[in-house]
Amino acid sequence: MFQRATIATLALILVLAAAMSQPGLALLCALLLITAGMSRLWSRWSLRRVVYERRLSQQRAFPDDEIELTIKVTNRKLLPLAGLRILDRLPTALSLVNATTAFSGARQAQLLQRRTSLRWYESVSWRYTLRCTARGAYRLGPVQLLSGDPFGLYGSDATHEVYTSLLIYPRLLSLPELGLPARN
Repeated sequence: MFQRATIATLALILVLAAAMSQPGLALLCALLLITAGMSRLWSRWSLRRVVYERRLSQQRAFPDDEIELTIKVTNRKLLPLAGLRILDRLPTALSLVNATTAFSGARQAQLLQRRTSLRWYESVSWRYTLRCTARGAYRLGPVQLLSGDPFGLYGSDATHEVYTSLLIYPRLLSLPELGLPARN
C-alpha cells in the first residue's frame, strides 16, 4: 500500500513539520512511517519457517475407496500469523466428502482452500475424507501459502513444492462382468 513515493513524501513532510515546529503533524508522519516499516518487515518475515505437511492414510486405493487426507501447518517462529491462506492443488479424480473445493486454472485440478491464523510456535491440522473416483496415478500439490502483515498493507506468498503421490488401481471385475467365459 505504501509505495516508495508515499514513504518519501511522508519523510519530507516529517522533516518540514519538525523544522516548522508542528509537533502534531510530525508525530502523525512518524507514526505512519513506523507503521509502514513494521508492516513491511512483518510481511517479509511472515512465511519464513512456516512448514506445510500433507499425509494420506494410504498410498494406493481402488475406485470408490475413501482415504483420509491430513494437512498440518506449523509456525516455527516467534512472529505470529494474523492471517494465513492455504491453496492446495488436488486432482479432480479425488472428491472431497466433507469439504468443498474451488476451481483451479490448472487442467484437471481443483483447489482446497483454507484460512487460519497461527500464534508463535503453534501448529494446526485438518482431516478430510477423499473419495477415489477414477483409476490413475495422481499427484497432490503444490501448495501456495499467502500471508502478510496484520493491517493488510503488504502481502507475501510462497509456493511450496510439496507433492504426495496416490495410485488408484482399476476396478476389479469378475470374469462374467468382463464378458469372458470361465475355463478350467
